[in-house]
Amino acid sequence: MLWVGRIAPVIRLELLLDVARRLPSMTFQVAGMPYAGEAYSEQMLRQARATPNVEVLGAVPRERMDELYREAAVLCCTSHIEGFPNTFIEAWSWGVPVVSTVDPGGVIQRETLGLHATSAETIAQGIERLCGDATRWLTASRNGRAYFRTHHQLDAALARFEKIFTGLATERCP
Repeated sequence: MLWVGRIAPVIRLELLLDVARRLPSMTFQVAGMPYAGEAYSEQMLRQARATPNVEVLGAVPRERMDELYREAAVLCCTSHIEGFPNTFIEAWSWGVPVVSTVDPGGVIQRETLGLHATSAETIAQGIERLCGDATRWLTASRNGRAYFRTHHQLDAALARFEKIFTGLATERCP
């Protein structure tokens, strides 16, 4: 399982650590940048390093992130609040389902891109449901790749931008 984010209270690494303790047979990788000198970050990193099935990777260089996504079974998001996380797009580009406490615009549930969860218990259950059912995992994986290709791959995104810019230019130049 992969968790990617800044180590800050709003991102709630403690929730992931609770999930990891509930699923001791699974390995959780934590990729994130702590805020130097911030008590929360330091405390969470100490707890993460003390949790046997958690591997703390620290700040991971951009060029290494694809490797992490490629090897992940699930991307976990424990944030209290998010917009539309780039980590979701990156995970779906590799066919990695997302189990998340936030579901921007309901896209995870609507498109079957993983599972929406609200607590450590439901995150753990979601991970178990995905990882314990090959058909469910494969469906979410395929849907994630298709969603990425349709909405976020360069050609699809450029076509949407072109339409917006053309519309703006037309409004200014009758």
